Amino acid sequence: MASSLSSLAAVEMIRRALIDTAAVSALVADRVLGAYPEQVDLGEAAFPTVALVGRGGDLRRFGRMESVSFDLVAYSQESPSAAAEVYDACANALQVERITFADTGANGSERAAVCEEAARPGSMWDGNLRAWAQSGRWTARVIG
Repeated sequence: MASSLSSLAAVEMIRRALIDTAAVSALVADRVLGAYPEQVDLGEAAFPTVALVGRGGDLRRFGRMESVSFDLVAYSQESPSAAAEVYDACANALQVERITFADTGANGSERAAVCEEAARPGSMWDGNLRAWAQSGRWTARVIG
């Protein structure tokens, strides 16, 4: 049986998939983070950017399927519509698309995930980052 996948590993797999998507990288380059941005305190944060924040998940051992929840947050200092454009590019890259990746666990097999948007994004102003944000809840179903 495949080893269990941590939510951190799932977020990293999804992060790599977004960076490798031309429509996403055209907007944010490689600024897809595995956590909320923190460099803004030092004035080093670059926008637009995307944050993927793991929220844990479920494991079904006999079916070898794991469900990992995460938030996808797209930031832009330009406008709410610019943040929505980044979010939509990410959503188009992930929504019900098969993502394959090499399992770095004990068995070293290939695994696959399918992501689904679980809650539609909301728009907000993040005063700490001084940026507009679109934030939605997602679920990745990992099989293998």
